[in-house]
Amino acid sequence: MSVGAVTSSAAKPDVADLLARARTIAEFARERAQQTETERRVGDDMIERMRQADLFRVMQPRLYGGFEYGFDVFAQITAAIASGCGSTGWVYALLASHQWLIACFSKAAQDEVWQDSNALAAG
Repeated sequence: MSVGAVTSSAAKPDVADLLARARTIAEFARERAQQTETERRVGDDMIERMRQADLFRVMQPRLYGGFEYGFDVFAQITAAIASGCGSTGWVYALLASHQWLIACFSKAAQDEVWQDSNALAAG
């Protein structure tokens, strides 16, 4: 696999921009909070909104298309999303924190997971 194939060419967004994206997600999540509670799951469309906002890339290594921010930025984004819906914030935190965890694996494992730079994992 060519690492260059997955490396992001987009500029790293600043923290204020990422937080604005998270607050927008929080508004959608707030509107859907009762549905999330009733269905006992965060909807696939909410996960897709977070993906489209590039919020799962916050702690993902730059080499694999991420932004390589630290835990402080991750925590701010999580809090912003959770202000709209605690469940949605929790699911975001679980999925986004695993991007950091995968970065602790061997390079071969990272290459395998992030051959699709949009891959998410939880476990």
